[in-house]
Amino acid sequence: MASLRDRFHRRVFFVALPAVTGIRPHIVLSGSMEPEIPTGSLAFINTRSTEPKEGKIMMYAVGEGDSEILVTHRVIRINDDGSCIMQGDANDTPDLSDIRAEQFRGTYCFSIPRLGRIAAAIRKKQTLVCAWAAALVVGSFLLDAVFQGYKEEGLLNAKPKPGKF
Repeated sequence: MASLRDRFHRRVFFVALPAVTGIRPHIVLSGSMEPEIPTGSLAFINTRSTEPKEGKIMMYAVGEGDSEILVTHRVIRINDDGSCIMQGDANDTPDLSDIRAEQFRGTYCFSIPRLGRIAAAIRKKQTLVCAWAAALVVGSFLLDAVFQGYKEEGLLNAKPKPGKF
């Protein structure tokens, strides 16, 4: 079993690595870039490299705020105004709208097949564990309040009357 110090160093490494290199992992949800990037892969994106170039696979944002969606497609053409036409390798047609420079979030580096599915499952499991923990805390407060009420009314330690069950 790993020592506490080893686990701490691993966590620091995985937290510091993206901050130092600018490379961040993203879970691939669709097959639009297959076979280059399979569905369920963990794709690593260099967030410091946002300059589009024809043939490069880039991540860009569509929408704003809470409705922002990240898409990873290939640059197939750069227009005169600097906007780009993007297309997934597995798609028959280019994306519907041109992508402006400020929408780019980074350049694709590499991916690890299936690792995205594992990361998503861990996230779901952590969410489930947190929900159960919150429910237990709330439940314990409710039970404590109920027992406190019984105790104040003298019902908690009341002795049964003889002959009655």
